[in-house]
Amino acid sequence: MYYRRLVTDLENKVYKDGEWVLDKNDERLEERIRDTLKWAYRDLGTIIAEDVFYRAIDAYWYSKYFTLERNRRS
Repeated sequence: MYYRRLVTDLENKVYKDGEWVLDKNDERLEERIRDTLKWAYRDLGTIIAEDVFYRAIDAYWYSKYFTLERNRRS
C-alpha cells in the first residue's frame, strides 16, 4: 500500500473525478511524500519503511530513465 502511494506521490498524481491525473500544484508534492512517509514509519517501523521508500524511488527513477532513453532512441 505505501509503496504504491509513494510511487504515485513521486509521479505527482492525484485522484480527481474517478481517475489519476497530474497535479498542477507542485508545492504540495513534498507535503504528500512527507505525510506518506510519516504514516509508513508509524505503521511499518523504520527498517521496512525505509526499504519501501528506497524501492519506490528506484522504481520511479527506473521508469523515468527508461522512458527518456526509449524516447531518445525513437
